[in-house]
Amino acid sequence: MDIIGTKVVFCFQASYFVSIFPYILLTAMLVRGATLEGATEGIDFYINPDFSRLSDLKVGHGLFFLFSGVYAFGIYYHETPLHTPFPPIVSDTP
Repeated sequence: MDIIGTKVVFCFQASYFVSIFPYILLTAMLVRGATLEGATEGIDFYINPDFSRLSDLKVGHGLFFLFSGVYAFGIYYHETPLHTPFPPIVSDTP
């Protein structure tokens, strides 16, 4: 095989490994996490949240900052589509 052919084969093998290996690693981590002690309680806590905790003051502050950040982001990008590669310059915003 010539040099160009071997480079093409190596690039194919590398891209094949890079595209498949994360799924194998995530599957192994999922199996490991699901077999740990207390995993069923954690999954149950994640699926069935306690909505009475929303009245807690610390949770309320977190929600306030979350939604204020989302609101500010919406104001800043109201004229510029989100899929543009560069954010607008400050002088371009009204």
